[in-house]
Amino acid sequence: MVCERWREAFRNFLADMGERPAGKTIDRKDNDGHYEPGKCRWATASEQVRNQRSTTKKQRGADGRFQAWLAGRTPERG
Repeated sequence: MVCERWREAFRNFLADMGERPAGKTIDRKDNDGHYEPGKCRWATASEQVRNQRSTTKKQRGADGRFQAWLAGRTPERG
């Protein structure tokens, strides 16, 4: 979702984010957040790949597998 300020006028977006640097596109710092000032950045494709949910879960390693195991537990299965 894009914030109201940016939807109102492109000049607001431009004032907050500046011109797009060559080789970069807009990226949310927090994948669960919205597109709004302070939560977006200009990033390269490789930076954006490292910020994807699937990538950040893989970086958690064993902890991510443990969390997945806990999520799948049921009282019957212990």
